[in-house]
Amino acid sequence: MSELTEEELLIVAERFYNGLVSSATNGTRMTDEDFKNDRQILMNSSIKRLVPRFVQTCRTVADFWTYIKGLDSQFDNGLWAGRRKHIKAEFENLFLELENPTPQIKKEITRVKEKFGSRYINGQIELMDSNIETHPYDSIGKAKELIESCCIEILTQLGEDITKYKEDMTKLATHTLEALNLRANKVDDAKKGANEIKRILGGLNQIAVGIAELRNSYGSGHGKDKNFTGLTPRHARLAVGSAANLVNFLWETYELQKEKK
Repeated sequence: MSELTEEELLIVAERFYNGLVSSATNGTRMTDEDFKNDRQILMNSSIKRLVPRFVQTCRTVADFWTYIKGLDSQFDNGLWAGRRKHIKAEFENLFLELENPTPQIKKEITRVKEKFGSRYINGQIELMDSNIETHPYDSIGKAKELIESCCIEILTQLGEDITKYKEDMTKLATHTLEALNLRANKVDDAKKGANEIKRILGGLNQIAVGIAELRNSYGSGHGKDKNFTGLTPRHARLAVGSAANLVNFLWETYELQKEKK
């Protein structure tokens, strides 16, 4: 089944939530079929990380009933009200996410953070994201550093010698694309859509080069004179979004090729 939209997931989440509240407060009790179907949709969705812990562990209505009854001693404001309040609190973050959809750029940044376990890289990503509105030129600098870190990590994992590429963003990005067989000259001309694929692959390198040059002109990596005027958050969002998309694509390609070996 294809991934549901956020609007469709919200409908499922509200239906499931209402069914749990009703079951817990002496209303109409959910059937096991409804419980399992809605639970499975949420557990297999993009918001799995926000699904309440008790939903993750309770696989049937009976499991949920045992769970919620076990909390009754904690409710001092009335049994039904206590159960209702508890379920609402558990679903709060999930509903906040679905009712206030995260902009695509934020999603891409989150995906990057999930891919890299490095505290340093995640710290740089947070700075890149948080500075977009207030210090866009700093965000541009961090976007360039993110691409560098990704390329260095991939090449290191592949056992490549990075010493001669490390200080040159253009060479570093080009060598990473070559190591992943993502160069336009590697595309078979007989393949359907070859010309389109070549243009896209050529654009990958230009993203890295363009952000590096933008950083050199406006970013945080160089001193500024008294007449310096930074770019706007609009430009920073372009750089950050492009960097996040590039890094996600490079890392997913690396992981896919690693799995095939």
